[in-house]
Amino acid sequence: MAETRACLRSIATADSNVSRILAALNEVVTPDFGAGFFATVLFAKIDPREKTLSYSNAGHVPGYLFNTRGRIKHVLSSTGTPIGLFKDFECPSGGSVKLDPGSLLVFMTDGITEAEAQNGSMMGSKPVLKFIRRNRHKSAGYLSRGLFRLAKNFAGNPTDRSEMILLRSSAKSAERNIL
Repeated sequence: MAETRACLRSIATADSNVSRILAALNEVVTPDFGAGFFATVLFAKIDPREKTLSYSNAGHVPGYLFNTRGRIKHVLSSTGTPIGLFKDFECPSGGSVKLDPGSLLVFMTDGITEAEAQNGSMMGSKPVLKFIRRNRHKSAGYLSRGLFRLAKNFAGNPTDRSEMILLRSSAKSAERNIL
């Protein structure tokens, strides 16, 4: 994963089109992936001047953009297949989304939504979205720790597959927390 992330960062410095960036990433890493190996990627770029976000989602769990009232303004759904499965790869852009002051952008891995209880059931996105709505005015750090606890409590044990990125947009600054 670290090598894929490093390739993505390198490619992203040379292009601003999110769809082309993921296509270039697929071209670079696919020959190195073995049969059956792939990576899901939700890639987004924020334009701070225009206050917009553009994204492509290669088979990853969706991201969510919440407005200040806790309503989902936009779901960053999958726009293509995971990286590494096919040589001929296309992952269209999901478009451009306006970031309003006070917006909350949440990205997470499937380690959160697929936290598995002892009986084999998965947590899913409903408890995650409910937690975010209830706590939307809290800090990004609080939300990250709370979501990790939610997944841990559901599963009965910690998971090493749980990562989250939360961004809070404000008129003055952006707050970011990565776990």
